[in-house]
Amino acid sequence: MASIGTFFGLNIGMNALDTMQQAESVVSNNIANASNPGYVQENTVISESGSFPSQPAQNAPIVAGQLGEGTMVTDVQRAVSPFLNQLVRNNLSQYQGQSTLHASLSELQGIFGEPSSYGIQSALDAFAAAWQTLSTDPQSTAARTTVIQQASNLSNSTNMIQNQLQSWINNNNSVIQGQVKIVNQYAQQIQSLNTQISQIEALSGSTGDGPSSSLTTSPNQLLDQRGQILNELAKMGNISYTQDSNGTVSVSFGGQAIVTGNSATLQPLDDTAQSPSAALTSVASAVSSGSLTTGSMWANQTASIAANQLLGQLTSLQSAIATAVNAQQGQGYPLNSSQQNSNTPTIGGIANPNYNPIFVTAANSTTPDIPLNVNSQLTPQQLGAASSANAPADGTNAVAMSQLFTSSTSSLASALGQATPDTYFAGMMAALGGQTSAASNQEQVANSLLQQSQTQQQAVSGVNINEEASKMVQFQSIYDAAAKFISVTNQMVATLIQEV
Repeated sequence: MASIGTFFGLNIGMNALDTMQQAESVVSNNIANASNPGYVQENTVISESGSFPSQPAQNAPIVAGQLGEGTMVTDVQRAVSPFLNQLVRNNLSQYQGQSTLHASLSELQGIFGEPSSYGIQSALDAFAAAWQTLSTDPQSTAARTTVIQQASNLSNSTNMIQNQLQSWINNNNSVIQGQVKIVNQYAQQIQSLNTQISQIEALSGSTGDGPSSSLTTSPNQLLDQRGQILNELAKMGNISYTQDSNGTVSVSFGGQAIVTGNSATLQPLDDTAQSPSAALTSVASAVSSGSLTTGSMWANQTASIAANQLLGQLTSLQSAIATAVNAQQGQGYPLNSSQQNSNTPTIGGIANPNYNPIFVTAANSTTPDIPLNVNSQLTPQQLGAASSANAPADGTNAVAMSQLFTSSTSSLASALGQATPDTYFAGMMAALGGQTSAASNQEQVANSLLQQSQTQQQAVSGVNINEEASKMVQFQSIYDAAAKFISVTNQMVATLIQEV
């Protein structure tokens, strides 16, 4: 019967050296990527090599039983928890959504800048007070000039904020459109990684996000990249994904399928044709349909809705003030005049000389309809402070004008839902403040949940430098022992050769 080969022990020692060298390389890679976002800790899977001889036979070596052939690295596994990964992504989406919404609503609050001595609320009060002052001295040119100045101040305050709101909405809509393109880019990147991962998995038999069970080349770097893209995608909106047996993931964004296995359902914008593809249309529909419930895209859409609502309320306030003030102006008489002001611009196609509105509608390139614009042709003498002809000391119509802003039963209050302009505007600001405060609270809650889940995930997938240092010492000790074994075996072989 045959005997064991002379160099059998040397082969075992070399296997040990090679195994420990690979294990140290994994440790080195972990330490090098400890602070790399998206990197998942890798662990060396060391398995016992096959026995020798593998089966008993007449010509097998003379040994008692079977001898081991040392060790080998069968896999390098990622330390992952699919449950924690999903939990972190859900919390990422929630936090990013509430954080973005809070920031956006705070920006809207900043546009109004209330309370302020230069804001709309102060301008409303100052305009009403100017009419009240005029009612006490209707013949005062200074008081009449102040009324026009305060009207101009009210016009400028509301129009400036109206323009800023419209600009903010336009900019925010552009941000959303840009995010739609980014989602499509992520879809393409995931599809590309799916293709590469499935090719490697087909050769290796590993299971993507889970451990491999056989000797394989695991696509760990590709899996890390895909995981990081899923994290970034989760920040933009609520996602769901399923992993297939070939290692690919199918992803939905806001209920819209964007990646199915090796196929990207969405395609990027065709820059040549300058037209949106089905990809952009699909993601855009997810935004507009309300199927996005978290993430920065949802937050931007929610903020746009809030901004448009504020813009509509402000425009309604402007229109109501212009209509009510002009109507009341039409009930008055200019200073020392027997002709009552008129609300009719023309009579028989000819300009009406008694048409003296305080506010007129203007337009510009940013906001096409600005209903609260001061009539540049109006003179102080044309203000209708009196309610009777040729009564310079009559200030009753000026009193009625002031009461438009202070009485909850005035025609202006009726147009604003039985609310004075002050109350109506204060309600706008209170609602915005409530939304902002709620978003701030939700942001704090979401941040706390995110940090907790990330801590749990890091405990599984993060690199622990102390743990890696301990492994490094352990593998080094085994390597040194294997090298010592090889040295002793060499001496034994040298002695054998000398004896022969």
